[in-house]
Amino acid sequence: MLSLRSVSYASALLALSTTLAVDTLAAQAKPRAKPATKSANASVASPAPVVEIEAMDFAFKVPATAPAGLVTVRLKNTGKSLHHAQLARMNPGQTIADFMTQLRKQPGSINWREAEGGPTSAIGGQVLEMQMILAPGTYAVWCWIPSQDGSPHYMKGMYSKLEVTGVTTSKATVGKGDVKVTLSDYDYSLSSVPVVGIQTWRIENAGPQSHEVTLVKLNQGKTALDVVKWMEDGQNGEAPGRMVGGSSSIAPGRSVSSRMDLSPGEYALLCFTPEHLKGAGKPHADMGMMKTISVR
Repeated sequence: MLSLRSVSYASALLALSTTLAVDTLAAQAKPRAKPATKSANASVASPAPVVEIEAMDFAFKVPATAPAGLVTVRLKNTGKSLHHAQLARMNPGQTIADFMTQLRKQPGSINWREAEGGPTSAIGGQVLEMQMILAPGTYAVWCWIPSQDGSPHYMKGMYSKLEVTGVTTSKATVGKGDVKVTLSDYDYSLSSVPVVGIQTWRIENAGPQSHEVTLVKLNQGKTALDVVKWMEDGQNGEAPGRMVGGSSSIAPGRSVSSRMDLSPGEYALLCFTPEHLKGAGKPHADMGMMKTISVR
């Protein structure tokens, strides 16, 4: 996520009202997902090595190495602030110092080889997990959620690196999940209407640039736009909803899966990935990439 000081709320509000109207009609025609139960779908797609990442205020505890192939990335937030983990494979020969220097100078630029995703966004004490396929290489791990002073957490030293070793085989695949969520410029498409229970979402990026999905259960009377404003204000005051799961930015053609437990209510899907094609830096939520769904 990027600092949202530049978000235009007028355009976001117009996009939100249009999205809600379309979603209401589309939901009537979409099939409902099969009832989620605490069975095979109670865990992320399939057994896989676990990569444990601890998020603190403002640092990461990351293992030195991880195996290539399908892995479960588990993020535990032991801090008080909201955190996520963005993983990206760095360019050959690029150091973490070089990576962070360029990111600080041009927050909206793409200075990595592949954006692989990561658990997003965990409140203090929360544990989130997801599955992804990692290719061999050196990865940057950072948090770009904005703090109360407007600066992203990586500016406060919240970044690390991870060495992925071994070989990725063609057998390494992300599970089908209970619901497939397709990301594009600038929309979310769900294969079915999610239902109550523990479930896995398969998240696929079919767009021409990186996208993410942050799933938030909205408090009574709150909207997706309230979440955007709360994020921009550095998460001051009571949160307009509870972070549930999703994935930080994934590159075009990438697929990941996220495990979550949904209770009845209204949920917002939001993308805070900065725009890379039509001028760098503007969050995709400001370009209409938000959706509200009902879970019953």
